[in-house]
Amino acid sequence: CAGNQRKELFYTLQAAEQAKKIYANAEAYTDYTCALELLDQIETESQNEDQLYVIRSQRFEVLKGRGEVSYTMGNILDGQADLRALLPLARQMQDDPAWTIDALLMQPEVNRPDTQTVLQPALGMASEALVLAEQIKDANRQLKSLMALSSIQSMLRSPEYYQTSEKCLELARQLGDRSAEVDLLLALGSASGM
Repeated sequence: CAGNQRKELFYTLQAAEQAKKIYANAEAYTDYTCALELLDQIETESQNEDQLYVIRSQRFEVLKGRGEVSYTMGNILDGQADLRALLPLARQMQDDPAWTIDALLMQPEVNRPDTQTVLQPALGMASEALVLAEQIKDANRQLKSLMALSSIQSMLRSPEYYQTSEKCLELARQLGDRSAEVDLLLALGSASGM
């Protein structure tokens, strides 16, 4: 009510995250939408490149949160639209490839492939994410990229699946990521059983 957009944004984001944590999804969706509107207003007044970077990074997190909430509520198309909006936004922040990696791995084609026709584009996106993660030497993002890549290769019945999965399993063990290790072993066991 005081007209301080930055503080309003801060508290709106807190409210959205809190609502999301307690599965008050409709409220979280409304708060995320309000946060996007505030970011639009703040962006029109910002001319400093550093401020624009911060606004874009906040927009990224808001779109990601709203997309996840949309999926939870069963609004698949809205969720897909928000997650697809992440990639062009991340490409605007190309000085930090981590945003692009995360955006690529959250694309519906990569994260939730629903038809056979999206698997080839998904393979390209997961491969791009892996190359970027290797360039910046981010082992955790390399692991996520390899897991996405092996999952897509499995769906494509690619012979490279086992090699990618073994590389992924080795990296999960190096990082001590037991959850990823279990997921990979179950996927390998399932693929071998078929």
